Amino acid sequence: RRAREIVDKMQIAYASVFQPRAAFDGKKNLYSSKEIAPGGSISVGSPTCMPADFASALNLVQMLIMQAPMLHSKTYNARAVFSSIGARPLGGGLEIWPGFFHYAPGPLISFVLDFLKMTVQDLANLDPLSSRWKLLRATLHKVRITVDVPVGRRSRPIKDLVPRGGLYTFKKGDRTLTVKDHYLEEHNKTLSYPRIFGVRMPGKHDVVLPAEICSIELGQMFKRKAPSDIMPKVLDFASKRPLDRLRAIEDAASGSVLNYAQSDFVGLAGMKISTTPLKVAGLIMTPPMIGFGNDLGSWNAVRRKFYKPGRATGLAVVDFSLGPYDVLKRFVDDLVNCCNRLGKSVLDYDCLRISFTLCAFQLPPLTFNRYAKCVTRPNTARSCPRPHCREYTSTMATYRPNLLVIILPDVAAEAREAVKLWSDTAAGIPTQCMVEFITTLINARMGGVNFIPRMPISTMIRNTPGLTIVGADVGHPGPGIDRPSITSLVASYDADLSRYTAFTNVQNPRQEIIADLKDMMLGAFRRVWNCRGRAQTMFPRCVVFFRDGVSEGEFAQVVTFETVAIQGKEFREEAGAPKELTLKLQFVVVGKRHHFRFFPDDQAPGHGTDKSGNLQPGLVVDSGITNPFITDFYLQSQGGLKGTSRPAHYIVLKNGLKMVPAQMYELSYFLCHVYARATRSVSIPAPVYYADLVCTRARMYFEGPVLELASEAGASIDGAPFDLDEWKRGFRGIHDNIRDQMFFL
Repeated sequence: RRAREIVDKMQIAYASVFQPRAAFDGKKNLYSSKEIAPGGSISVGSPTCMPADFASALNLVQMLIMQAPMLHSKTYNARAVFSSIGARPLGGGLEIWPGFFHYAPGPLISFVLDFLKMTVQDLANLDPLSSRWKLLRATLHKVRITVDVPVGRRSRPIKDLVPRGGLYTFKKGDRTLTVKDHYLEEHNKTLSYPRIFGVRMPGKHDVVLPAEICSIELGQMFKRKAPSDIMPKVLDFASKRPLDRLRAIEDAASGSVLNYAQSDFVGLAGMKISTTPLKVAGLIMTPPMIGFGNDLGSWNAVRRKFYKPGRATGLAVVDFSLGPYDVLKRFVDDLVNCCNRLGKSVLDYDCLRISFTLCAFQLPPLTFNRYAKCVTRPNTARSCPRPHCREYTSTMATYRPNLLVIILPDVAAEAREAVKLWSDTAAGIPTQCMVEFITTLINARMGGVNFIPRMPISTMIRNTPGLTIVGADVGHPGPGIDRPSITSLVASYDADLSRYTAFTNVQNPRQEIIADLKDMMLGAFRRVWNCRGRAQTMFPRCVVFFRDGVSEGEFAQVVTFETVAIQGKEFREEAGAPKELTLKLQFVVVGKRHHFRFFPDDQAPGHGTDKSGNLQPGLVVDSGITNPFITDFYLQSQGGLKGTSRPAHYIVLKNGLKMVPAQMYELSYFLCHVYARATRSVSIPAPVYYADLVCTRARMYFEGPVLELASEAGASIDGAPFDLDEWKRGFRGIHDNIRDQMFFL
């Protein structure tokens, strides 16, 4: 922003030179439609990789369009401008503007009290070694503030925080003063809260300001993870029915916020921006029939049996909620009866009542030992009064349930993380945590298949030897969080493309290429082949690789590195592939973070919409807005629930299976119907969703000294180098016992 302000003032001061005004990209490039005097030629070194001409042209067009809005707004990023028109307070010291979270302007102390949910007394006693202090430091780092005493100073960013700011001492001549004494002497200002933190400002002098004289400047984006308690308000704010969203877009394009009509930059470039949406043609694919048990039907799981029921040979129920026992007993009986009714056999179950508050994080010893032993531990657990419960004295080595159902209290984030860390990485027992019961997840974890879609593409799926669907993702830490990125990969091993094995690892923060993809794919190929009985025809020879989270600028780099990693001769030999095998690879990027939305044409008969006002699921658009240089299409596979549906963007970067476009559309749509957590089609293929779930789960897999670093408060503002090896030492991989059991659902 500072660079834009300087260039803007320069063009105003030297208007005769910059006539017409030049467009500035905020970094190093200034574009003018006329030669700027005095002119001349210079030589510069060539970059190692020149961008394609069309990419440069696209960037220039985008920059020209954004110039006018950016000059009239203080809040923007490289691709968007945000307006306070229609802003809404969220609580926690934040407000939401169309497009982003923002720090609410106003007194700094008010923001902190609201954000941390503290009183003034609590804030004065905040321990500088606590996680909340670290969170506060990271949250306020580089936030721009103004001061009330003395008035008239320009805003500056916060460099760091200082405990008990009013009592901080500094040298003034030959005297040592506190900040509190300085403000009383120099400004006749008595500090009300000298024990509350101060803020250290950037510069060569050590300047510490008391928090109570500071105010947060308007229009600053909050780039950290939003507190969970405000998310319902965020979702409500962001959800607009399709026609309401269309009107909002049209109003913004023609109004003062974007200011396209009055932009000198757009006009001098010979462009004109239409405020009328572009009309494109699309087709709506026929939804699949859904198979339940031995018959086919519409997608309603009521009174149906699972397509392939799993089998729970031993079910243990652990209750952390400590509700009334008769309620727990009734719940467990209903759970078992419901599973059996849906075609899933549950032979035996046991209950253990545990107070999570009392047992702290002693879940591993409590669950690893047999339950009669566990309840003898003082102050950690108590037994259910079950007269028919046998006295077990053996350990889990001789009695091992293949599913633990964990009943959680309403506030249970810590309990759930402890359970999943232990079960996924140490014990190798699938766990189902629930506040309410979901049978479909349990069946999937027990090796069952809830339902399968039936489409014309099903024939090709079953007739393609060794067909394997892979989903891969990289989960990055939030802005300001100093922790590794997490890589994940899932691969199908059944004929219905419904069952997946999972792998995960860590790598340097915000690195998009999956550095250890070769090792993950080797592991996946071996597991898949073993699950298929190691028949030569069942080796994963035809792979459709769905890659999530890749931006357009990274296509070439990702497809070059990742396809080479999994297609070379060395890879095939290490995977144990038959010598005559040729590995065929279909590499598809699935994009979600784009701004295309589809609205019904008012002139179209019947509009083709569902009850939410969105277009019907199965919509494919493959012309008009697609890339002329590569194969891509948009698929809106999900039905509308709330707000405006977002289509997924599919970019086919490698077509090793020689699929025609229609086959790619149908396969993608098919995979949107095999997601085990839902009885409706979802917005992206199930393997892409599963890879994302594995990334999310793996954030819980850290142990040891890195646990402190792994907290959301663990953001580094001191510029310390990132130590990936330390994080790898503290990362626990997935236990082999559950790798193929869809544990991540």
